Amino acid sequence: MEHFFRLFRGAAPRSTAVQRPDILVSVDFGTTYTGMVPRKPLLSGYLFAVNSDTPIRVIQAWPCTNRAEKKVPSQIMYHDDDRILSKDENRVSSWGFGCAYEAAISTREPFSLFKLFVDRAMLGTRQSSGQAYKVPATHGHALQIATDYLRCLYKYMEGYIVARLPGDGEAAKWGNLAIEFVFSMPTTWLAPEILHDLKNCIFDAGFARDHKRHRVVLDLTEAEAAAIAVLKSSNIDFRQGDLFLCIDAGGGTTDLALVKVPPTDAEYDGIDQVGTAQGLAVGSTLINGDFQRLVQKRIDANSEGLADAHGITPDTAARMACSVPFENFKKSFGNVLSGWQLPYMVRVEELPANASLPGLEVERGHMGFSREEFQSLFDGHIATIIGEVRGFLSRMKKDGYDNHVKKIVLSGGLGASAYVGSELEKAFRDDPHERAKGAALICAKDPQLVVVRGLLLNRQHDLRRGKPVLTTRNARASYGIVVNALFDPERHALEDMEPDPISPKKKWARGQIAWLVKKGEKLDPSKPPVCQFTMPILREDSYEWTFEMVQYDGDVETLPSNVKSERAVKICILKSNLSGIDKSKLVTVKMDTKYPILSKKKYKACRFEFEIVAIIGPVDLRFEVQVQGERFSDNHRPLSMNWAPPGGGCRARWTGVILQ
Repeated sequence: MEHFFRLFRGAAPRSTAVQRPDILVSVDFGTTYTGMVPRKPLLSGYLFAVNSDTPIRVIQAWPCTNRAEKKVPSQIMYHDDDRILSKDENRVSSWGFGCAYEAAISTREPFSLFKLFVDRAMLGTRQSSGQAYKVPATHGHALQIATDYLRCLYKYMEGYIVARLPGDGEAAKWGNLAIEFVFSMPTTWLAPEILHDLKNCIFDAGFARDHKRHRVVLDLTEAEAAAIAVLKSSNIDFRQGDLFLCIDAGGGTTDLALVKVPPTDAEYDGIDQVGTAQGLAVGSTLINGDFQRLVQKRIDANSEGLADAHGITPDTAARMACSVPFENFKKSFGNVLSGWQLPYMVRVEELPANASLPGLEVERGHMGFSREEFQSLFDGHIATIIGEVRGFLSRMKKDGYDNHVKKIVLSGGLGASAYVGSELEKAFRDDPHERAKGAALICAKDPQLVVVRGLLLNRQHDLRRGKPVLTTRNARASYGIVVNALFDPERHALEDMEPDPISPKKKWARGQIAWLVKKGEKLDPSKPPVCQFTMPILREDSYEWTFEMVQYDGDVETLPSNVKSERAVKICILKSNLSGIDKSKLVTVKMDTKYPILSKKKYKACRFEFEIVAIIGPVDLRFEVQVQGERFSDNHRPLSMNWAPPGGGCRARWTGVILQ
């Protein structure tokens, strides 16, 4: 396709100046827990630190708990459907720490892990899995739950910050403050429509919705945020040119990011991404599911009359998998200083305190588990992580990197596990990968907070120095535009043809794909890819057209050249309106026609030459129309996007857009 269009790295698109915020708020909306940090980024202040040397303090005061907690549970509960609510009430009855108390005194269960279900594919998988938590009925229901939880978080955060603002003047009012809310996105979410849904949840929850000086920023994956935090806020001794692999194993996913410390000043002005950040669906919540199955298997093996005689219910295993004792054992497993005695005893709430059932290994109302049984809950998932890391390192050579990884840094809730750390260290010590021989395995400081800190540090660095910490990144997928290409008998023998509307003797191959960016390519935010096109204009009212954007997640060696293969997935439809274009920018051409009468009248048309600029971030996908190197705008949006349904195919059709 390169022969038929010009693809180059152009200057950064013009954008309006962004106000410097009074307050930055980084939000790590997690699968199991959510963390949040407010910070005054530029000026010395009453509460929010200014220097990078000053510790970043997460919010530790949360509703419904007297303890200092660095994160709040990502859980929410609703009133019964038949309850009559007052005008000012909503269906949410509890969120965060309040859910544990309400669940203990009622028969209702909280919704948890709902962040996973913003991805409708994950929702479909989990709806039939029988896991130890409530699953939304529909994707719309899942998005509403996520929105409701974020709304609770937003309202609490507003009150938290306002209560700590000095004075009571107009400048201290919430709506008058310039505030940026910085979010991240899971590395496993590749489809742009998932980001679109997440943005809607954030906006509908109140973030930047009602106040003009508020703004939401989404510009990092969780893997990238973790890597930035590891580099910028830890005491790990990195040297210039070092490669380090960050493994952020959390509640729902495990993210891998390989980055290089460039040979710059001692303050590590920036880092370069090596390879494409990857994510896999392995997290601590899967251990809960495995424990539920372990308990259920034991119950099923001794089920003869058990439920009726002793009160065991169908959801006993699910309740045990969500219990506090199990969570404590899971988090401390492998820590020699934990002090737990074997066997691990988990309370069975349905049984009386003096119940003893040898068949279930229950004593005094507690079910016992051996170290080997607990170990089995971890080993399969650790093996998956190790295999993914080895494959990730093996692709380094394929991508042209000959350097060796100096350090492997563990972070996240699962990454903080002593057992996970020891098993990973053992695996790479006993059978070292050729790209990581002698690499030190280190657990990050405050491993559960690396994402929320990385978001803040990156945005603060960007505001101060005019550039982010991550100077370059690799494209996580290939993105292209469905166009018409000049017909080549050798290349397009089996393609559908379309005559040129201005010059009928010229033929075009329909349904071809012009790839704006290919997976694994280095992306420099200051030089986005630009593709040049020509559009025929036959009438005064034909200044609008549409065309399709496609995505391909496979390797570049197998990139499809057209839509007939059905391997490229349609992700959105771009609609352009250039009705305000300066007519002097149009190229007038005489139509070649087989009708002599029209030729004698010198019937003329126009060709419009323009560029599409693709702003492709790790968690965002935007486009701009440029005319002669300048962004086109005429008091309206010249380009709009409509997201396609997930997995939507492409159809070859005349787009009106021709590769130049």
